[in-house]
Amino acid sequence: MGKASSNKKVARAAKAGGGPSKRSINRSLGYYGGLAAISVVGVLLIVVSLITASKADFKTQPRPQTDKVSGGDHWHAAYGIYICDTYLPPIQGEALAASNQAQDKLGIHAHSDGLIHIHPFTTKASGKHAKLGVWLDSLHMTLTKTKIKLPGTDGKTYKSGDKCRGRTSEFKIFQYKGENDTNPVEIKYNPRDIRLAQDQILTFALIPKGAKAPPAPPSVKTLLAPTDVKSGSGGFSPNASTTTVAGATTVAGATTIAGAGGPNTTAAPGSATTKAGSSGATTRPATATTK
Repeated sequence: MGKASSNKKVARAAKAGGGPSKRSINRSLGYYGGLAAISVVGVLLIVVSLITASKADFKTQPRPQTDKVSGGDHWHAAYGIYICDTYLPPIQGEALAASNQAQDKLGIHAHSDGLIHIHPFTTKASGKHAKLGVWLDSLHMTLTKTKIKLPGTDGKTYKSGDKCRGRTSEFKIFQYKGENDTNPVEIKYNPRDIRLAQDQILTFALIPKGAKAPPAPPSVKTLLAPTDVKSGSGGFSPNASTTTVAGATTVAGATTIAGAGGPNTTAAPGSATTKAGSSGATTRPATATTK
């Protein structure tokens, strides 16, 4: 048998034995190379999107009043405290401040309208530092993933495991897209790290296990016309001048008004002009001030 014939037989045997051909090898290399390239591009796109989102998120955070260009932002977020089957009355921020049970040093605080007032005095509470934790600290209020302790010396604590009309409860935090949102997002991370935003809607809820999220808090409607910005700017400042109203108790940094049949309430200094009445009080918008 000739040498050439032997070589051909060997080649045919190798081909018949399933040895990879040059074409199949090239095809495999091209396939896996393509997958690798797609993976690299995907990772790069994710990184770029995260960086972009981070920058955009930071840009949407409130600017401090020390910003000489903008003069600072004045935002509002709605909140509600829902216990079992009803919303509690809003936190009385001015009354707490007047009794030294709350202290706003950074510019994120509560009035008595069910809103979180966000107009940072310094960079410590602006930008990425504008978090719910700043608001909680100003009120000396405790909020975790499993409980809430209301502000004030007589503030109650509501926590997972408490009974709601005889049923075991669980504490949850929800964020809504709007007043009619029936499927809000449940926030499961540390609530102190929640970034505050304009027109944000939050509910801190103690509900029976397995129950649906409550409706958005009533204070959502107040977002449409916050009382402290009707004149264009301003808000509660703990160092504002004293204002006295007939028949009411005078407190430094706040305007306290008397109302029949209930405790005194406190209006944000500079945000409204208030007068006492026999059945309550009425307010008239006035020039708001900030500090």
